[in-house]
Amino acid sequence: MRRTVSHLLAALLLIGGAPLGNADETAVAPARGKVLGYQISKHPEWFRESFLEIAEDAADAVREGKHFIVFFDSEGCPYCYKMIEENFKHSSYTNFIQTNFHAIPINIRGDREIGFS
Repeated sequence: MRRTVSHLLAALLLIGGAPLGNADETAVAPARGKVLGYQISKHPEWFRESFLEIAEDAADAVREGKHFIVFFDSEGCPYCYKMIEENFKHSSYTNFIQTNFHAIPINIRGDREIGFS
């Protein structure tokens, strides 16, 4: 579990810091941090509120015979919006996910501390 979360965090850091486009010095770089297609979506009501003690959240899921999802998102991200709206809310498999998984949302730009043990 710890390795999976570490890989997810590393992937997010790599994606966020990777340069885009041509390395030509004469090119004008786009403004950093600007999100195109900004859309806000609320998490489904069946997502769980958490104190972000991830190990405890995962153990709770196992005790109930369920899998565990940590959904990293960013406010206004158009891809996160589509994932929430098209997969977690309005999909033919939404009930399957809700029945078989515990889902914890984490805003990657949020200020809540995450506990791992």
